[in-house]
Amino acid sequence: MSQEPVQEGVTDAQRAQKIKDFMTLLPLTREIAGLPQGEIGRNFNEGQMDVRNSTLKLAYKMARQLLKDISS
Repeated sequence: MSQEPVQEGVTDAQRAQKIKDFMTLLPLTREIAGLPQGEIGRNFNEGQMDVRNSTLKLAYKMARQLLKDISS
């Protein structure tokens, strides 16, 4: 698994806050993504994981935007 490059000027506290924000939005993100749960004992192939990853990224952006919209 590759690691993302560390952003210059980002503190550990800021990184921790981003992770906390992501985890807080995860239930909403999963609902927006609408992905089915995987079957127990059955793994996804690389292509399926790529598609799910892209779907979750887009759903996360939509979840963040939704919160911004309703909070303003």
